[in-house]
Amino acid sequence: MEKFITIGGRLATGPAAQQPLKFLRNFVRSGFWGAPPRVTRRSSIVSFYILIAILNAFVMGGVGWAEEKNWNGQGDRTSFQDAANWLPSGVPGENDDAMVNLKDASVVVSQPYELKSLTIGGKKTSAVSVSNFTEGSVVPENPSDVAILNRKDGTLVLKGSTSKLVVKGSYKDSEEIIPDEPSFMLYVK
Repeated sequence: MEKFITIGGRLATGPAAQQPLKFLRNFVRSGFWGAPPRVTRRSSIVSFYILIAILNAFVMGGVGWAEEKNWNGQGDRTSFQDAANWLPSGVPGENDDAMVNLKDASVVVSQPYELKSLTIGGKKTSAVSVSNFTEGSVVPENPSDVAILNRKDGTLVLKGSTSKLVVKGSYKDSEEIIPDEPSFMLYVK
C-alpha cells in the first residue's frame, strides 16, 4: 500500500511519504515558502536602529497615551497651562480628556491648546475662559463623539473677537448633574 501526503500543495509519495519529517525539512529548505532571510552584518545594524527608534518613541513620549486629566487647582489655581493644576500632573494634550469640575473653579486658557475632549461642570460651578488671541482645538477620536460637554453649572467663555476654538466633534450643553456621592442599586424581590 502506497502512502500519500500533501504539504503546501505538493504531493509526496513513496519514500518521502514514509518519512514525513525528512520530507518536511527538505521541503522548507527548498525555498517553496521563500528562503529564510540571510542575516548579514548590515541587516543586523539596520534592525538594531529600527528597534532603538521604536523604543525611543515610547520612552521619550513620541507616542501619546490618552489620559483623563481632572482640574484640582493645586497650582496657581487659574492657569490651564500650569501642570500642577491637573491630576494626574501635567497639562492636558491632544490625546487627553480634560475635566473641570471643582467648586468655583475659574480656569483661564491663555496659550494655544489641543484636547481630545473637554467636560465642564456637573457637580460644582465651574468655568473655562479662553483668552483673546488664543487658538485651540478639541478633536475627539471619532468626529461623531462629543468634543465639549458643558454640564449643569458649567460655563465656557470665549473672550474677545480673535479667540479661536476649533471643535471637530459635537458640542453638548446639558443639564446633566453628577451625584457627589456614589450611587447604589436596591433590588426588591
